Amino acid sequence: MGLRFRKSFKLAPAVRLNVGSGGMSWSLGPRRASVSIGKRGTYFNAGIPGTGLSSRTRLDRPAAKSDRTSAPQTVTVPLSLEVGEDGVVRYFDQSGLPVSHELVAQARRQHGDAIRQLLEQRCAIINDDIAALGQLHWHTPAPRSPTAFAPTPFDAGPPRLPIKVTLGFAERLLPGRRQAADIENERRESEYQAALVQYAQEKAAHDDRNVQARMAYSAAIAGNPEPMQQLLEHRLGEIVWPKETLVNLAVSDDGTALALDVDLPEIEHMPTMRATLGARSWDLSIREAGATITRRLYQQHVHSLGFRMLGEAFAALPTIRTIVLSGFSQRVDSATGRTNEDYLYSVCVERSQWTALDFSMLEQIDPAETFATFDLRRNMTSTGIFKAVAPLQLDEQVT
Repeated sequence: MGLRFRKSFKLAPAVRLNVGSGGMSWSLGPRRASVSIGKRGTYFNAGIPGTGLSSRTRLDRPAAKSDRTSAPQTVTVPLSLEVGEDGVVRYFDQSGLPVSHELVAQARRQHGDAIRQLLEQRCAIINDDIAALGQLHWHTPAPRSPTAFAPTPFDAGPPRLPIKVTLGFAERLLPGRRQAADIENERRESEYQAALVQYAQEKAAHDDRNVQARMAYSAAIAGNPEPMQQLLEHRLGEIVWPKETLVNLAVSDDGTALALDVDLPEIEHMPTMRATLGARSWDLSIREAGATITRRLYQQHVHSLGFRMLGEAFAALPTIRTIVLSGFSQRVDSATGRTNEDYLYSVCVERSQWTALDFSMLEQIDPAETFATFDLRRNMTSTGIFKAVAPLQLDEQVT
């Protein structure tokens, strides 16, 4: 068949996972938490992110009545909360200087529920983002018939009609005012006509791009290799990936077979920390998950990622009957010290096998076990340790 990789592209990651060997941090800006100190008293102002709720709590005793003739002056000090690598919550003012222990203690006493709720939310975000690494396959589409082409809407509206300068009766009697008004109205009309021409040109160009995209989509659905590659690249590029991922792909000349080589993340990039918040604690407890748990997370992630890519390819390209997906990672050889690109697994899947899966039960599917039901090359222990394997060759699978 003479099949070789003819297309390479990178999938950009989304900024969502902020936990790693370099630690983690977060802050609540002035709009979410601040302390106001002035003659009227000391107040803690807090907002709960995502709820639209906020509150204002008095921290000190009511201030003595002041002279009504003197205007009160209030100084607002923004308070930032930062969770360090050790899980300790530190409080800073707008200049980045630590807040006094007395002020922190007052904030905890008077507004402890709001602060703890913020910490609980942060704790959940940390752990949920980690769990999501092994759940990429949960949103895998079923290999149904391709949907109709959906043109991209043209969001820009036509320019508004110009508002003419109008003069009152007395102003119309003044030749200079009439002339100035006429000149201004001509200028506005000229700008409107120019904007109208530009709008028409941009809309025509947009419509032309939609026509070209529709033709390319139809060609991809029909089994034309080049448009197929472009369509799959676009589809994979719309997905949120945890890390920049390099993908090499090749489509057979008859449009029935696809090879995917995926640069998997290194295990060193897996988050190793987990967060908890004790019932009486004002700090998060950040602890190492351990090597075994990290390896299991890694094996869940690399298989979940591969499962999702297989599903997207089968769903986007209806003429594809066979896919060979191979995942590799850069690893250091302990004997030589050199970095090798080791293949961790290589799997060949037929469409008939893929359509037999129950896509209504994706949360119950273990991608690592599912791969074992296909033609698979993988040398992995029960705790997620991979040994390098030789990848399958698509030419051998379809000849």
